Amino acid sequence: MNFVRSPIRGTEKTTEEARLRCLYAGVSSVFFLLLTLLNMPFLHFAAYASQTRVYTPRMGLSYLMPWASEDDKGSKYGAIIGASDRMERQGSALEFLYSPGGQKMDYRFRYFNRFLKPTLFFETYDNVKDEFVDGVRFGRRKKGMSILGNWPLSRETNISMGLLRESFSNRGSGPAILSQGSGTAILLGAGFNRPILGDNPLSLDLGTSLSLDLRLAGFGSDAGSYYQADLRGYHYFKLSRRGSYFGWKFRAGTIEMEKGSLYPDLIWLGGPETLRAFAGDQFYGNKSALLSLEYVRAIFRNRPTLTYPVHFDSLYMVFFGDAGDAWLQERRGMELKKDLGVELRTTFHVMNRLPIIATMGVARAFAYDDGIKIYFKTRGLF
Repeated sequence: MNFVRSPIRGTEKTTEEARLRCLYAGVSSVFFLLLTLLNMPFLHFAAYASQTRVYTPRMGLSYLMPWASEDDKGSKYGAIIGASDRMERQGSALEFLYSPGGQKMDYRFRYFNRFLKPTLFFETYDNVKDEFVDGVRFGRRKKGMSILGNWPLSRETNISMGLLRESFSNRGSGPAILSQGSGTAILLGAGFNRPILGDNPLSLDLGTSLSLDLRLAGFGSDAGSYYQADLRGYHYFKLSRRGSYFGWKFRAGTIEMEKGSLYPDLIWLGGPETLRAFAGDQFYGNKSALLSLEYVRAIFRNRPTLTYPVHFDSLYMVFFGDAGDAWLQERRGMELKKDLGVELRTTFHVMNRLPIIATMGVARAFAYDDGIKIYFKTRGLF
């Protein structure tokens, strides 16, 4: 990946220009989403024209999920729009996020096609993230697109390979660009997944899973090269027939680069997906390690509750403990952050559409920043 340093210079963007840029990103994303939906029958016909039995996609699985958040970085509003055929063999989703204070629009568009061999995944994105490194505001904008193929080796193992084209620009507290660059990276991955058959609710990942993702970029360039590795896994086992489970999840990552290279990215921890008692993206570095222990108890499962238009399929209570950190290797070592908490996880349908998974939790931090945090998150199945 070729990173190019640029002299500090002003960008004198007006508010109207920022709004036009946001409008353009939103309109272009919607256009690509509609184009994908309209071309689904054609894509299927091209892949299976020689077969006598033709499957006609029916766009029955679709959803619109709005959401909002407020933290020390400001308020954010967004939505996820998704659609797939009833057999979930191909589909697309558009995520967009708007920050009124910074006049910023982020979007991410995804498309998958399981008719093709290998399974095809396509993604394009444009996002701006405000990071606080050593107490200094640091704005990073990343734009890119990737295409990935996934080959199953067996019912439980698979490998993947793809390409990523990405550009970035870094800004300080003002509008000046501190550094910018672009390049191409090779994506490699391998995975193993063995679920608990017959008892795998949508709101939980039960069974055994292990995945390794690598990103290789910039080898031989004047600005230096780097590689990024991310190892994740979990293992859960059943304690009783009534829906009790115990398990653990782990994650370890590293970013290595030549001396003098610009950081292509940082590993961030914190928030409902990692260290749940801390603010989102509170800890950063080029090294990370995380371990979570969970005890899961079913309150009810596989039993639709309430009436149309909302159907609750399951409700689980989860007691958990997290421990981990993300750190810069050249500045300091690992400082363990710990928390304990409880979550309620449910899966529900709205108007018989695609399931939506919701989680509400409360967690308390220990040994770093004592305090209690209440959080709520949702996500759709895509």
